[in-house]
This record gives sequence, structure tokens and C-alpha cells, in this order.
Amino acid sequence: MNSMRQSKKIRVMHLNQYVGYDGPSRGIMGQVKYMDRERFQPVICEIKSTKHHELVNEVKDIGCEHVTLGRDRSYDLSIIVRVAFLLKRRKIDILNTHNAIACWYGNTAARIAGVPVVFTLRNNQRANYKLLLKKRTLYETARLLDRVAMKIADKTVAVSKRLERFYIEHEGIPAEKIMTITNAIDLETVDPYVGDGARRDARQRMGIRQDTAVIGIVGDLVERKGHACLIKAARSVMKTHADVVFLIVGDGPLRADLARRVSEDSLADHVVFAGHVKNAFPLLAAMDIFVLPSVAEGISRALMESMAIGMPSVCSAIDGNLDAVDDGEMGFIFPVDNDEILADRLLVLIANEDLRKEMGEKARERAKEKFGMRKLARAYEELYVDMIRIHSRRRLRDR
Repeated sequence: MNSMRQSKKIRVMHLNQYVGYDGPSRGIMGQVKYMDRERFQPVICEIKSTKHHELVNEVKDIGCEHVTLGRDRSYDLSIIVRVAFLLKRRKIDILNTHNAIACWYGNTAARIAGVPVVFTLRNNQRANYKLLLKKRTLYETARLLDRVAMKIADKTVAVSKRLERFYIEHEGIPAEKIMTITNAIDLETVDPYVGDGARRDARQRMGIRQDTAVIGIVGDLVERKGHACLIKAARSVMKTHADVVFLIVGDGPLRADLARRVSEDSLADHVVFAGHVKNAFPLLAAMDIFVLPSVAEGISRALMESMAIGMPSVCSAIDGNLDAVDDGEMGFIFPVDNDEILADRLLVLIANEDLRKEMGEKARERAKEKFGMRKLARAYEELYVDMIRIHSRRRLRDR
């Protein structure tokens, strides 16, 4: 009996709002790709059906089961019952929930089903709610749901150390209930985009001269990403250095407003809206400097990818950015929403190619050391085993 139990694969279900090209989805799929299949069998479950059906095939190609609840509405209490039933029917050993909505429903469902649950916390949700939920009642309700859901979780995993400390010090999460597993990327996909050759080819494809300074940002066009701050800084940069292209990769609800700002500031000839892309690496390869002026962030996948390519960055002084980038070493840190200091740091890097290369090399070394997906997968595997063991002991004690 013991040998049978030991040989049984641990079934891990990841619950997310949907499968997409966003950071959480790519993180889940990267983790699943590198899981030890001799010991673990992963399942990815989405609350809403994905619009990107090609990703379902990608999930299956990496040997992972895919399940969708097919719910049209995110706010639907029947999701709790559906998830609890799914956990029981598929004999799931541990549930890993991702981001707020999946956490609210999934953690409760796991408690009903008697399954241990790990919640992956990818950003400062309090800061997100301030931007997204303008009514105080909605904001306070969301924070209350967070506190309840994190209390239910056997463990909350923060993607950066500073994020972990924030939730201990300001949200009252007990230190023993939260830990850090640093966010990661698939480093094995990076190498084709590294070096002068990749930069030259990327610029030829885009019609950008080799001697033009290219400053870029990758992310959804939403308020928390801070694109407005970058556009203000671009106006200042252009007064001193005219041969610059600002490459904005991503799409979202602020597209029209940002385009209007660019037009009003007479920057249309220097700002390129590249739109949503499934693979940002060919565009990252064309950049000289990466910018991340976010108001709230865990550790940005795009930032890690830019570092892995070997690019210096200029980032706002928030939790994840401070964990990833040492000011003056791999790039520069500037105060949140301070476009004047952002512009100043950009001008320093534009004017100094040797400094860009030096910082870029340090950034690449940091990425290889800290941001590998294989390392993340091993850390989660150890956590899952520990949580299942603790949960089993608790059940035996309570009998």
C-alpha cells in the first residue's frame, strides 16, 4: 500500500481566470513545462473560456490537461461549487490559485473539497484596487475578500521578497503563512534574441536605423503600467536628443487616450504603438533601453525578459522592480510618477553606449542567476509536497 501511494503522481490543478498571453498565464505554462512528470500531473483550469484557442493546444502539447468552466461572468458564486466538484471528481491533490478572482473562489472551493491550496500573489493587489475600483465600498470589499481567501490558503506565495514583506507588515498576513518564490521566465527561449546580430536583424525588420536610440515598454495599456509618465518623459527627452524612437508594445483600454497625448505633444513621428504581440522578444531585441514606470507590479515578466536579453532598464521604485534591479548597476530606479527624473535617467543612458552595455551585461547575469523557470518549478514542487504532508497530518490529528 505504501509503495502504491508513493508511486502515485501528485495531481496539481492551477486555477486562473483564463488562459491568455498575460504574465500569469505564461508563468503557469512555464512552470508546468518544467514540472517533474515522474512525480506530478498538472491540470490547468480556467474560469472563463479562452479567446486564444491556439494556447489550449500549447497546453496539451506540454502534456497538461486543460479544463474550462466556461463561465461568462467573473462574479458568480456557482464557480465555488463547480471548482469544488472538479477537485473531487478529478482527485486533485493540491490546488494552486492565481490572482484575485481565482483566489476568492478557488480557495473557498478547496476548503469545501478538503484539498490543500496554495495562492500565488503576483502583485500588490491593494494598489491595483485603488486604480481599478474607484468606489470605496468596492475597494474595501475586494480587500476583505483578499484577507479571507489568504487566511484560507495553506500558503501564499509572493513573487518578490518586498511583496512578501508588504503583506506581512501592512495586510496582516502571518509570516508563517507566506513565502517568496521569485517570478521567472523560460531562459531557454532567450538566446536567439541576444547580441548585436539579433539587434541588427530586429531593426531591419522594423525599418529602424541602427544608430537610432530605441526606448521601449511592454505591457497592457492600463493605468497601473504608467505609460502616461513615459510619454511625459519622452517630451523632455526629445528636447535634448531628437533621434529617439519610443516603442510601446501592448494594447488595452488606454490606447486612444495615450495616442491623443502623443499627438498633442507632437511626438507622433517618434512613438510607435506596436499593439499586442504573442511573442515580445523580436521587439525587445530592437531596444536599447527598457522602461517600466509602473505604479503596481510584482516582478514584471517583460522586465525579466529584457534583462535576460542583456538590456539596461529604468524602473519605478516599487516592490518588484526594486527586487529585480539594483539602482546604478543593472539600470536606474526613479520615484513613482516622476517623469523629470525618468527623462534624466534615460538621457544618461542614451548618451553613454558603454554604460548601457555594462549595465546590460549585469542585468543578463542577474536574470540567469535568479529568474530561471526550472528553479521556480523545483521550488513549487517542494512546496506542494510539504503542503500535502502537513494537510495529511492535520486530517489524521482531527479524526
